[in-house]
Amino acid sequence: MAATRGRRSFRPRSAGGAIHLAVLILILWRPAFASDGQKSTGTTRDSERQVELTRQILEEEGDSRRRTIGLIRLRASYPQKVSAGFGWMRVRLPASYDCRTVCDLQGPAFQIEPGLAGVQLSAGYAHLIGEKRRSRHFLKAVYVGYGGKAVLLRTYGDSPLEPSGQTLIGAEGDLTVASVNLSLGVLRSLSDDRERDWIVTFGVGWGF
Repeated sequence: MAATRGRRSFRPRSAGGAIHLAVLILILWRPAFASDGQKSTGTTRDSERQVELTRQILEEEGDSRRRTIGLIRLRASYPQKVSAGFGWMRVRLPASYDCRTVCDLQGPAFQIEPGLAGVQLSAGYAHLIGEKRRSRHFLKAVYVGYGGKAVLLRTYGDSPLEPSGQTLIGAEGDLTVASVNLSLGVLRSLSDDRERDWIVTFGVGWGF
């Protein structure tokens, strides 16, 4: 049963209801256009199974609810050096899915990421394919994921920026493949005594 749920939740969900209704209509009308040779018992049974599967999918679409999924990221980056991020996504999933197997997740994402040379707050939108495995709250494996977010960064300590303590705002993009995360951003300093207005941030790590 777990494997079956995993395969179902792997599908995109953006226009799921309309697509599933279209599939159902095609399944119901197909026998009317089939030739005499195709109207066999095997074809009829196959159509009945497809109709039943579509009915189950439509029922799950109607019984979906909002969930909070935890996110974790560890990375080495500029200018934060080494950091650990903790956040969450708000997603809509069928009530029967617990994401212990593969789930297709998309929705708003929020994160706080303290590091050796700065702390970053971010808010944006993400689309991930992954699973929680044995965890109750956090996504443990991200197979594919991407997203964009607005970022507020405060540097401190041994930051490579000059001056070391600055407040910066901007945007950052993330891409994760097989749990390897790449990030790239452009931030503007709000400090009056900065050496330059704009900086490019980048990093590599694990998670999302």
